[in-house]
Amino acid sequence: MKKIIIVASFMALFIAGCSKTESVNVLRLPTGPIGEFIILKSGSLIGQNSSKLFGTVEFGIDGSNNYLIHLLSDFTTDFGSNINTLILSKNGVYDSKTDVPITLLNSNGERYFKISLLEYNAFSNLILLNTAANITIASSALKSVISNTPLGAFTVQRTGVFVTQASSPATSGTVQIGLDAAGVQWLKFNTNFITETASGAAVVELSKGSVYADNTVIAIGAINKIGEQYFKITTPVGNEYTHVIIWCMAAKIPFGNAPLK
Repeated sequence: MKKIIIVASFMALFIAGCSKTESVNVLRLPTGPIGEFIILKSGSLIGQNSSKLFGTVEFGIDGSNNYLIHLLSDFTTDFGSNINTLILSKNGVYDSKTDVPITLLNSNGERYFKISLLEYNAFSNLILLNTAANITIASSALKSVISNTPLGAFTVQRTGVFVTQASSPATSGTVQIGLDAAGVQWLKFNTNFITETASGAAVVELSKGSVYADNTVIAIGAINKIGEQYFKITTPVGNEYTHVIIWCMAAKIPFGNAPLK
């Protein structure tokens, strides 16, 4: 990964409203990553409504755990006299009630804008809105580039040891819940993890207790091997989930559970 020099801009940005749309206060100033920039999601802005806009966009994290939007150097369009706003969007269709304006864009080229972890998790689309006409002129869905293993160092939050309930071989070993360098939450099964895999119907569940109940568990993934492995937790969980349960879907019995401490 290349090291990127911080580029700061102190230009005040604002956007004026017009009769077709509400005014938007632009709060983000261009910034730059501190240290190494790690790409987490990427996509391509595709022009719409006769716009010739194109360019690559990324979500990423820098060496100080700042989350950033990155417009690459190939970002270009004919701005003319238009007022265009870069917006975090839920689904690529502008909704003033849920979407978050980031900045006014009035030039081409590379730049970065800081976002929060909450915004990173909540939004997976970017759109460029012609504010005067209230028309979307480009959009991009950003797809994860994270692998099926944690990014960087894995920091343990809680650890559990499995207790056998109904399986042969016995369910045993250590499981951990923690965060990677990008703030993504994972379950890690250590090398000593053993359970029944022949049935092909064992799943990992995070549970609010040692007993499985439909309204107190979250399914994390299917178990098809023993030993070390990771499962990404798509929706981060808190301490209310106290146990990891290995659940046999076919027989509707637990193979084992691990209290997290």
